[in-house]
Amino acid sequence: MTPEEEPKPISVDKYAIIILAIAVISCTGVLVTYFSIFNGPLSTSTSKWGEFGDFFGGTLNPIFGALSLMAILGTLLIQSRELSHSTRALKDQSNHLDLQAFENTFFSLIRLNADTVKNLTLEDSENNETHTGRGAFKILCQRLSLTYERIKKYESHGMDEKEIVLQTSQEFSNKNGRFCINYLNGIERILDFINNRCPQKTSKETYLKILISQLSNYELFILLYYSVSAENQLNNEKLKKINFFENLSTEALLDKALHSPFARDKKNDF
Repeated sequence: MTPEEEPKPISVDKYAIIILAIAVISCTGVLVTYFSIFNGPLSTSTSKWGEFGDFFGGTLNPIFGALSLMAILGTLLIQSRELSHSTRALKDQSNHLDLQAFENTFFSLIRLNADTVKNLTLEDSENNETHTGRGAFKILCQRLSLTYERIKKYESHGMDEKEIVLQTSQEFSNKNGRFCINYLNGIERILDFINNRCPQKTSKETYLKILISQLSNYELFILLYYSVSAENQLNNEKLKKINFFENLSTEALLDKALHSPFARDKKNDF
């Protein structure tokens, strides 16, 4: 039952008024009953007044006892309900604080990753050039493409397509990993943070989409082929399950027909 569906509880004041009303009605009823049966002038005999007191007390004591029990039970129920509401409020507050703390850290990691991209420096010794920021990823993509083409043309004898891509990924990582290792580690930390620290009842998909939306096509391209030989959070199978490459067009792949299984969560036919 949701809080909106719960019946509105009786307030303490109303509960007290009800019990008081029952007590007054009981006293009145006993007096009316007594004088309607034993009518006559007031007696001056102490024994008669004693009998009246016994009748009055003997009749009302069980009623007052029951009312006292009702008052105690009512108080306990009201306190229990208020405690339940307080506990729920504290739980909601705690959940809100947990979510707030998670989002603060998450967006801090996103900003840190953006700074890493901005500060990325790629040295090109052949042309004596230095590329920085997102422009460096374009050069990395070109290097990866050239590595794939060379391996497939000259070193692929007896290898299937998956083995060619795996060797391309490993060779590219060995030669260029030093330029983007901080970036790759940053993406892995963010994914690990989402998977392990996202509060319960909160959709991880929302934060995954926020992360993916920050990545350029060049970054997704590098991450795709890097993931083939990667482990942990950047493993290709794990990334496919969360549709990490949904924004990367198959037209951007080195081989649209053969490499689509790396980008989409479908059965690998290799």
